[in-house]
Amino acid sequence: MGKTIQVYGFPYLIAADVVKKFLEQHTGQGTIVALEMKPSKKGPRAYARVQFTHSRYAEMIQYLASTRMYYGTSYLRVWESDNDIVHNPRTYMHEMEQVTLNFGCQTSREKFSVLWKAASVSVKFGTGLKKMHFLLCHNSVEYKLQLSYENIWQIVLYHPRGQTAKLLLIQLFGAPRIYKKVNCSVYSYFSETQDDQWIRTTDFTPSCIGQSSGLCLELPYGMRLPNFEDHFVYYSKSENPFHLEKVCSLVQTGCLPGPKLDARFFQLVNPQRINTKYVEHALEKLYYLKECCYDPATWLMEQYQKYQTAKEQPKSPAISLDDGLVYVHRVQVTPTKVYFSGPEVNVSNRVLRHFSDYIDNFLRVSFVDEEWDKMYSTDLSPRVASADENGKTKLYERILKTLREGIRIGNKNFEFLAFSSSQLRDNSLWMFLNQ
Repeated sequence: MGKTIQVYGFPYLIAADVVKKFLEQHTGQGTIVALEMKPSKKGPRAYARVQFTHSRYAEMIQYLASTRMYYGTSYLRVWESDNDIVHNPRTYMHEMEQVTLNFGCQTSREKFSVLWKAASVSVKFGTGLKKMHFLLCHNSVEYKLQLSYENIWQIVLYHPRGQTAKLLLIQLFGAPRIYKKVNCSVYSYFSETQDDQWIRTTDFTPSCIGQSSGLCLELPYGMRLPNFEDHFVYYSKSENPFHLEKVCSLVQTGCLPGPKLDARFFQLVNPQRINTKYVEHALEKLYYLKECCYDPATWLMEQYQKYQTAKEQPKSPAISLDDGLVYVHRVQVTPTKVYFSGPEVNVSNRVLRHFSDYIDNFLRVSFVDEEWDKMYSTDLSPRVASADENGKTKLYERILKTLREGIRIGNKNFEFLAFSSSQLRDNSLWMFLNQ
């Protein structure tokens, strides 16, 4: 016998959760994968299609029905179903419940600055999926954060000696994808929300997810932890105490902690005070360090002292280009973040050649996903009708707002200029400084 059955004889259409609770009184909690209530074609009664986690639970309900099973005063009958409701249900190797999720950035080896937190978070992951899922509820809306393994820089488990607290620190290369659950019918139940019920959205916090370079998970006391070494290459343990409490690019990629960038730091990267080659070379070196720099001002001072005493002065990272190539600043807009980079080498075109004296006023803008992958039309306008009133997601609104209002960097405002056919395929365009 299969895992899916039809239970006929309910007096009318009943909410799926009510029928689930009724059946699991016999089979046990958590034994139902999916349940759909349907009206009968031959009368007022209704029936339920039910898929269990194992065929023995379907057999149990069938046996109870054969010995007279009632819902209230309604006699129930059971038939075996040929097709499952959910084919190949998704399973996770590891699940952690009642986790407190903190967004923020690490400011030293022992401190993490929290920007926003959520309690009662469910964390699910497994080797084959190559993703971590964080399920939470905020303002009565259910959200799913999907973090790709490629966006994880390193993971450290903190378990200070003499303390029961365990903290899992995840430092990020990029932000997680954010999904919002759409309202579904009360006559359907799925233990694992189906993919078409999740639609893409933007940062639902006060920009805290976009500004964060790390996550800190507070794990409940007594939780049995999976062997993280089996899943993550860059995993380590620490028994030290841990307290919760190009610069733009370095902050966004986790190389520099934002709260540590004080007036002293900005004085040390001011080209009017410090040799420009010193600044460019030091910031380039920072990018390739294998860990976050928690005292950037002191580190910069040490680098500048080395440059001053060295026999050879540092060279600018920029190189001379062949004809047809130019340096252009670039911006990549994701659903939660804005990455500034460059100047990068770019193939010149007729407009860039004609306005070569104003090359610094051009900005190449690309709209990409959190893992720097291409975004697709279904991310902007999903197939489910209840996505939003206009059928568009928050990602669509974010892109449209960027096109209308442009991008502001300091006191400079770059506005939409044009795009080529090749840029259109790559979700890219040109912006130009409005003077």
